[in-house]
Amino acid sequence: MGLAEAVAKVLERFSSVTFNGAPLRVSDDSAQVNPPCVWVPVPGLDFNFQKGQMEATWSAYLVAPNNNTLSVSQTLSELLDAVSGLFPFTTATAHPLLLQGGGQPHPSYQLTWHSRIRIGA
Repeated sequence: MGLAEAVAKVLERFSSVTFNGAPLRVSDDSAQVNPPCVWVPVPGLDFNFQKGQMEATWSAYLVAPNNNTLSVSQTLSELLDAVSGLFPFTTATAHPLLLQGGGQPHPSYQLTWHSRIRIGA
């Protein structure tokens, strides 16, 4: 499995989750972020060519709308509940996320986890 296939599988797994009665919105394109949703940028990679694999460090941002501060913690809590157990998350860091087009930062949690991806033929 190469990087593109690994990213597609991560997106598919997140989109299999139901949130507020509909499939959870998820994208790897920052221009498509539409809270509440999950944004998954490409992972950081460490190569180990002799073993035909790379170590990937993934981030997924659980993004809440920034229009009502009273609902931010509730939305982030519900997003965390919805995705818990999908991956072996190692951290969840509060992160104000600036989206393309400017505006106020969106409250988010950056979740991280690690995986191995096979490379080469």
